[in-house]
Amino acid sequence: RLKTPEVSLPAGGPPTSASIEIRNTEPERCPLYTGRVIRGVKVGPSPDWLQRRLIAIGLVPRNNLVDATNFVLFEYGQPTHVFDLDTLRGGRIEIRAARAGESFLPIGEGAEKIKLVPEDLVIADAERAIAMAGVKGGAETSVTDGTTNILLEAATFDPVAVRNTARRHRIASDSSYRFERGVHPADISVATDRLAALILELAGGDLCDGTVADGQPIPNARSVSMRPARCRAVLGIDIADEEIIRLLDGLGFAPTAVDDDIQCTIPPRRLDISREADLIEEIARTHGLDALPINETIRIRAVAPQPVDEGLNAVREMLVGAGFNETVTHTLIGPDAAAAFLEPGHGVLKGEMIGPRPSRSSVRASFQASFESLNTLMISERATCGSLKPHRCSTKVTACIASGDCWDYLSTRPRAAGLETMPRTGKQRLACSEPRSIAS
Repeated sequence: RLKTPEVSLPAGGPPTSASIEIRNTEPERCPLYTGRVIRGVKVGPSPDWLQRRLIAIGLVPRNNLVDATNFVLFEYGQPTHVFDLDTLRGGRIEIRAARAGESFLPIGEGAEKIKLVPEDLVIADAERAIAMAGVKGGAETSVTDGTTNILLEAATFDPVAVRNTARRHRIASDSSYRFERGVHPADISVATDRLAALILELAGGDLCDGTVADGQPIPNARSVSMRPARCRAVLGIDIADEEIIRLLDGLGFAPTAVDDDIQCTIPPRRLDISREADLIEEIARTHGLDALPINETIRIRAVAPQPVDEGLNAVREMLVGAGFNETVTHTLIGPDAAAAFLEPGHGVLKGEMIGPRPSRSSVRASFQASFESLNTLMISERATCGSLKPHRCSTKVTACIASGDCWDYLSTRPRAAGLETMPRTGKQRLACSEPRSIAS
């Protein structure tokens, strides 16, 4: 079973609410934001044990305050941030949408000011943005060697909002990586207490009493049930109910046997557990994947021909025998060709194309557009039989000729007389027939 550090915080200091106010205007994108205040800290190098642990996971030690936030991030999976309290204006923190054109200078050597957009979520004081929510803190309110009073931030943000902001501005951090994968509000208070205790140990100071917070109520704990019989059937092993309960209890799931089921209360940090199959996967992982039986052979039963497929093949053969041509064309065509067959009030659906044919950027609303292009191709081929030239291609057209000759065509750029094509088979002639076609 996982053992968490014992945390003991002093009480009796001045109330935190007397030092800072929090206003959360975006509870959908910031379900919970909390803050604690410590006064009289002394910024300096971290002790050797903390530096060694951070270096071991690839981080660069900065100072005792920043190192404490990084340590708690990897210990609890909860991103936190430390503001210099004396640099905050207006005595308040506001979680809001960025203003159009609002500037922000992120922390980091060589960082440059960026322009925010209203889709960005920011942490602000009474006058300016001081952090990109869940992504990066601001340089203007960061901890320096002269910092003495600090505000500890611990919050949870919508993963999609964090991901969009990070990618929009091409700024990523360990915090954004974690927030993008989800942080449960119920885990915030435990991590905040651990961070406060660690900073008091490393940097000293006096902890203000209580926590200021704003956001939505913390969701109730989730309950998921599992059938032991189903677990044995899926894993293919004979594992006792008592062993299943022992494994789940070791994961902190608080399992309880109820009739033929095992009820589990899922810890908040395990956002990936939501159904019975997830619990069975946890049993397989903790019991040992190497203990699961593996068959050397796999029995495969051939699927009988399906009536729908047989019907389509019969229709296809009948049409080919009657002299029709079956064509397979691209869904993406030129915008002019796509617009010609739109219903009134509809527009052309376009996509971003990369490659030698960026003009093919529109989704056809009807195969008639491809049918018209194919007719031009076949008429041109009929007039130029025997004089085919090879070219690179981007569109594949399969034509089944009534005489039985089957060709794969690759349509290329237009020329004065029509379109050049190349047969992919070894045939030397093109069977010329009436260009009657059914396009798909």
